[in-house]
Amino acid sequence: MILRFVRHDHQMIRFFRRIRLQLINENNTGNYLKYAIGEIVLVVIGILIALQINNWNENRKNSVAQIEMLSNLKEEFLKNQETLNNEISNHLFVATQTRALSELIGPEAKGVKPSVFNAMILGMCYLPQYYPSEGVINSIMASEQLSLIKNNELKYLITTWPGRYQAYSFNIKINYDYYMNHIYRFLSKNYPLKNMEVYSVFTDIGDVGPSRFSVDQETMISNPEFENHVEMRRLNADVLLTSAKSLYEFQEQLLAIIEIELSNPTK
Repeated sequence: MILRFVRHDHQMIRFFRRIRLQLINENNTGNYLKYAIGEIVLVVIGILIALQINNWNENRKNSVAQIEMLSNLKEEFLKNQETLNNEISNHLFVATQTRALSELIGPEAKGVKPSVFNAMILGMCYLPQYYPSEGVINSIMASEQLSLIKNNELKYLITTWPGRYQAYSFNIKINYDYYMNHIYRFLSKNYPLKNMEVYSVFTDIGDVGPSRFSVDQETMISNPEFENHVEMRRLNADVLLTSAKSLYEFQEQLLAIIEIELSNPTK
């Protein structure tokens, strides 16, 4: 676009050059100065117009690129919200079951129905985790695409999302480490883990049924060591549920701003 105007300016310059030569030959100094000034003004105006058109064209291209990028990001996080919402339900199940188990434990506690107890133990052992799709947001973070986003709040949310997710994942790791180092070791000595398969989300691979060994519930739920493990798991489960809900609200805010930007692409 600029080259087109530059060629046009060259034509104008040649036109004015002929007039200048004519005025010089006629020894008309006053008119010569007027034409010289007019020539300079026209050249400057031509360049400014060319720059303006070029800027407009670049802004239009950036706007199209931003719409495409935000549309892809919206699609990615709509799927992530659906996934995270399912995991929040799982976190709630864990928090509910561990609380019920914690309330059951005591020095003279009485057992409950085996199916109820097995569900509680499953809640204690179950470690749900949110695995989001990160292809689009990682691409934005790793490239210069972030500069295309005009909304500063949206930029902030995008750049801080990885930290939010990592905080959630760190809490997951704490739970996993505690489970493997303490809870699993205790249960492997006091509870037949096969009993949890009846309630497992992996029953489609073919469970082998409950254990044929008996469970001494009252011995387990009157054990202070077991109480400590359950209480620690309950506290961690509450933290994870809160963390997952917070992450969901954060992503909901991100999606809301994306929707606003997509509805006002020329803003």
